[in-house]
Amino acid sequence: MSALIAVGFGLSAVLRAHGEETAGRAEPVLATPTARSAWLGSHVAVALAGGAAAVLAGAAGTGITYAVSISDPAPAWRTLEAAVAYLPATWLAIAVAVAGVGLVPRLAAPMAWTYLGYLSLVAFLGDSFDLPGWARSLSPLDHTPRTPLEEVAVLPLAVMVALAVVAVAAGLAGLRSRDIETV
Repeated sequence: MSALIAVGFGLSAVLRAHGEETAGRAEPVLATPTARSAWLGSHVAVALAGGAAAVLAGAAGTGITYAVSISDPAPAWRTLEAAVAYLPATWLAIAVAVAGVGLVPRLAAPMAWTYLGYLSLVAFLGDSFDLPGWARSLSPLDHTPRTPLEEVAVLPLAVMVALAVVAVAAGLAGLRSRDIETV
C-alpha cells in the first residue's frame, strides 16, 4: 500500500513538470541558462526522493506501531527492510512517467495514471481476477521479494534500478530534443 501511495506522489511530482510546461511557466525558466535536463531533473529528484520517503515512512509507522504493541523492536526493523526492497519498483514506476514526459508529453498524464491504476489492480485484485503471469509481470511491484517471507534476490532489484535509469535517461533525452509545449 505504501509503495502505491509513493508511486502516486512520484507521478504527481513528475507530471507537475509537464503542467508547468503546458501552462507556459517553464519557458521563462528555460530561457535562462538553466538546462532542460536540470529543470526536469529537479522534478525527478523530488519524485524519487519523495517516493522513497513515503515508502519508508509508511513502513516505519507500521513497524513501530506493531513493535510497540508487542513490546519487541525486531518487527520494526524487518518492516523497514521490506520497504527498502520496494524502492526499486517504486522508482521504476516513477521513471516510466519521466519517459512519458520527455518522449510523449501529451500522453504522459493519461499513461501515468492508467499505469498506477493497473499497478493497484494487480496488487489488490490480481489473485481475484486470476491474471496470467505475463499480465502480472508488467507490474514492477510483482517482482519485489516478499520479505521477510522470501529471500531477497538482488538481480530483480538491480534490473529494476537499471530500467529506471534507462527510462529517466530516455525522458531527459526526449525533453532535450523536442520543443517546449504550451497550450
